[in-house]
Amino acid sequence: MTAMLSATVRKRLGELELEAELELEAGTTLVIVGESGAGKSTLLNLLAGLAEPDSGRIEIGGRVYFDSTAGVDMPAHERNIGYVFQDYALFPHLSAKANIGFGLRAQGVAGHEVERRVAETLARLDIGALAEQRSRQLSGGQQQRVALARALILQPGLLLLDEPLSALDLQTRRTVRAELAALVAELPGVTIFVTHSPFEAMAFGARIAVVERGRIVQLGDRDDLLRHPRSRYVAELMGLNFFHGVVSSTAADGIAEVKTDYGVLHVVDVRLGEEVFIAVDPRAITLHLERPRATAQNVFAGVIAEMVPEPPYGERVRVILDSEPPLVAEITEYAAQTMSLHAGMPVYASFKAFAGRAYR
Repeated sequence: MTAMLSATVRKRLGELELEAELELEAGTTLVIVGESGAGKSTLLNLLAGLAEPDSGRIEIGGRVYFDSTAGVDMPAHERNIGYVFQDYALFPHLSAKANIGFGLRAQGVAGHEVERRVAETLARLDIGALAEQRSRQLSGGQQQRVALARALILQPGLLLLDEPLSALDLQTRRTVRAELAALVAELPGVTIFVTHSPFEAMAFGARIAVVERGRIVQLGDRDDLLRHPRSRYVAELMGLNFFHGVVSSTAADGIAEVKTDYGVLHVVDVRLGEEVFIAVDPRAITLHLERPRATAQNVFAGVIAEMVPEPPYGERVRVILDSEPPLVAEITEYAAQTMSLHAGMPVYASFKAFAGRAYR
């Protein structure tokens, strides 16, 4: 199947050097997750024509919007793209209805056709009651719906959503996220949803791209990211501990040694000479007040940097260690109290050889 969106872009902005390649079919929703400054919004702006790539090519629905080799750079207002900004960017002096129809009027669409499509879009998003209200009279959730309606009325081949839920309170965010997910699932084009929240990425996206320092370091479905993180950053997003190394020796009992930047690990199910990634569930990490003496264990020393109760009731606690590498253990609240654990306390952390999930 031919890709609805085919894009290769490169852009240098100060110390950030963005380089990304996307091939997405019609009906696809891609969530892009990464820290602030990773290049997520810059990538959206390049696709939308709000910033010009240093080089590359952007094609959407068979139309070339940018081609540095051919000298093509279609203006932003001519691109079939809907964009919902983080702050929604509604015109405060216009009503919700006028905001929604603004793009069509800018394109020169006849007044009666604008009225018809605005009415259809208001009904589709169930916000007809907001039609005559100005944006400053609207709640955050209502502004988000109006901004989305303004983007969708253009029937875009590509819908860009830049942190569209970040300005909402927690309760409103849950409601709007569910509505938004159901809505974009019905769209015929491509949707790209940017967030810095791992939870939001896992809840919203069937396909997830992780951006780190201007590069897409991993792209896959939820299960792939959860089971096979390819970098420490991805592992931390997924709440896992992560190692990377080469199998240096194996033994008859199946336990092998893996040489990593942080010393030698003992794992199973690997072969000599393999380069492997190793993910360890925080629940597989055991904490000790004294160095454990059991065999076939991987032991690290560190100071407790933070203790975070797990929702909803805090019956389990995530203990973050300032060790090499930094580790996260998840233990019961009872265990934490019994050991009198607290921030600043030196402890040992260990996990057994079979607890490290090795993969290539």
